Amino acid sequence: MKWFRKAAEQNYADPQANLGAAYFNGEGVAQDFKEGVKWFRKAAEQNYAPAEYSLGQCYANGVGVAQDSAEAVRWFRKAAEQNRAEAQHTLGGCYHTGEGVAKDDVEAYKCFLLASGQGFEPAKTAVSQLEFTLTPAQIAEGKQRARNFEPREVSPAVNLTPDRAISPTPPEASGTGFFPR
Repeated sequence: MKWFRKAAEQNYADPQANLGAAYFNGEGVAQDFKEGVKWFRKAAEQNYAPAEYSLGQCYANGVGVAQDSAEAVRWFRKAAEQNRAEAQHTLGGCYHTGEGVAKDDVEAYKCFLLASGQGFEPAKTAVSQLEFTLTPAQIAEGKQRARNFEPREVSPAVNLTPDRAISPTPPEASGTGFFPR
């Protein structure tokens, strides 16, 4: 836990998210949902999709924060835009039920299609179930929306602070002697 905390405190998103999960689960630290939310938020604010999804779950369920369906949808959408399958599935569920967002079964279908296309089993079931209630035109529109989806690109240095950005070193400059100069 010591090393997760050190890395998290230096603004690395993955350890921040892991530290948030540790607080949520009481693993290596006393269980503290508010502290977990704090670390999820730090990672999510760096566009780290797993933390965005986790923070959305916190808001959806009112754990560590006040329950806020609209705020949950905001974080689910950010993770879904990065092609995170469980976030796409959850966002689809929000559109299907109208929880935190206007009910839109075509948008729900699109989200379920995107997640099922990644092999996410619950989304495959949701696609099948929703197809029974949609018109052929709605199905076609949902498929078109899914085809038009382009994941939001996040900088590869998302987990690094600006002063720690890694610049690529050409192999020949590595100093190992294995590459001709």
